[in-house]
Amino acid sequence: MTRAPLRVAVLGAGTVGREVVRELLASRFAELQLVGVAVRDIGKAQADGIPEALLTDAPAHLVAGDSDVIVELMGGEEPARTLIGAALGAGKPVVTANKLVLARHGAELERVARERDSPLRFEASVMGGTPVLRLLAEDLAGTRLTALRGIVNGTTNHILTEMAASGMSYADALDAAQAAGYAEADPAADVEGGDAADKLVILARMAFGAWLDRAAVPRAEPGRAAGITGVTAEDLRAAAAGGEAIRLIASTERAPDGAIVAAVLPSKVPLESAFGRTLGVRNRLEIEADPLGTVAVEGPGAGGAATANAVLSDLVAIARGKGSTWGALPPASTADQRAPWDAE
Repeated sequence: MTRAPLRVAVLGAGTVGREVVRELLASRFAELQLVGVAVRDIGKAQADGIPEALLTDAPAHLVAGDSDVIVELMGGEEPARTLIGAALGAGKPVVTANKLVLARHGAELERVARERDSPLRFEASVMGGTPVLRLLAEDLAGTRLTALRGIVNGTTNHILTEMAASGMSYADALDAAQAAGYAEADPAADVEGGDAADKLVILARMAFGAWLDRAAVPRAEPGRAAGITGVTAEDLRAAAAGGEAIRLIASTERAPDGAIVAAVLPSKVPLESAFGRTLGVRNRLEIEADPLGTVAVEGPGAGGAATANAVLSDLVAIARGKGSTWGALPPASTADQRAPWDAE
């Protein structure tokens, strides 16, 4: 007997949301039927080609309405957190790319998802369309994960790459990145390391089974500026003279005493290393997995099409009966957390 398609409601039609809606309207997925799209500006959404009959400016109505799954692509903390929680609480699966909400409220949302047996999938929240969370939860489930280290923010990597190549100042490189569309008008979340810290919290949950305190993830060494905001052209020249590059590295590891060590810091890496050769907006994650050794994943860290692909893959997974992104991993536990320079 043929199953009825999953009725999908999408909250948000920005860069990623538009791509997801476009693919659903093209009817490429027999398992999925688009039944509603919540937007701020209905007129603009119509001009973008979304049928008026699907549009609303009341996302809560879609969450409470006749849909089978909610796709949250609004971004920001509120009302996204409340809407995700309401959907899960009502027994509806949720697909989201919202790293900010997951990093701050992941433990709460996981609890609701498990209590209500409502899948919560979020592959698109880290490294765009590169399936790194599935890798951690499923493909490496038989290994013992000990550490993760990576470039997980394309904006900062682009800025550092341009500064090193041209000798321009941080301020000029940031201006150029904004003009090229690689940096937001308010770039603080990227350049101060907040975006990378959000992603690190999600990665640590998948690798070590605990939701970290996002506010306790350091983004600078004591007395230094956050993220890459204190990196100068002279710093990059001096590093290059020594055969090194500077990258914003997000890292976490399980210490011998069981604590989780985590930080997002500008770090020197050999120019000819894999991290040194990761340029522009590309991301790279290195996973230490016993007994395999180092497992590396590299790909585009952002972009509407790549991120939309991850969202659509999560939707298809739900339609085919798969559960949450954490798969068969046990419920999140608590763990001590500290900075790399804190003593055991």
